[in-house]
Amino acid sequence: MTYETMAATAYILITCDSGDEDHIIRALSQTSGITECSVLDGPYNMIIKMDADDMDKLDEVVAGKLKQIDKISSMLTLKQIE
Repeated sequence: MTYETMAATAYILITCDSGDEDHIIRALSQTSGITECSVLDGPYNMIIKMDADDMDKLDEVVAGKLKQIDKISSMLTLKQIE
């Protein structure tokens, strides 16, 4: 199995304005591959876990869907390497 065809998991840290978490959670609930979402206290407001069939699909959802959600100020994507 090559890197490109391995199942992919990422943890994505999100910053947003206080009070925007519910809006973002609603948008995330309509995004395929999101398996967990938690609101945080600290420099990041939220963390999500995302699973995809491969890294290309994961990148496609991050670039094509998550970055389009309004109210997200910034994201840091941490890809899990097994």
